Amino acid sequence: FTMFNVARDALLGKLATKDAEDQAPAKSSGGPSCGSLLLARIWGSGASIFVMVAGFLNIISCLQWAIYMMCFGFITLILEASFVAGVFDCSESFSELLGRCRPWQKAALYCLASIPPLLGCFGFITLIACIVWFATGVAYGMLFLYGRKPPAHNV
Repeated sequence: FTMFNVARDALLGKLATKDAEDQAPAKSSGGPSCGSLLLARIWGSGASIFVMVAGFLNIISCLQWAIYMMCFGFITLILEASFVAGVFDCSESFSELLGRCRPWQKAALYCLASIPPLLGCFGFITLIACIVWFATGVAYGMLFLYGRKPPAHNV
């Protein structure tokens, strides 16, 4: 129970400690709520675990893409679940650096990173894992689009 509280506090603390200039435009433009950001982070964490498991299952058929999927799944887990970065000393600064990314940057990262395994080793497990991975990028893309303000002449 204590570990859950530490993880929750780390996740909510990470969301609460964004720069003031990043938060001000989101509040004034009706940007994504904290709940939708949290939901995207939970989806991204689950997707990263799923991609790591799929990478492990692909070890026999495609070793290089299995390693790619497991490594990038771990990077995604560090990015999405910031309490994981506290376990590894070297990943904390990496998590802080990537934690400042805007939603469109995460969307581009996840969508583009899901394409190479499909091109290198097409299979059912790889296809499902890359779809889940790509859906994480789509979720962050929707957060970016939701936070945009319509032009004044259209209102």
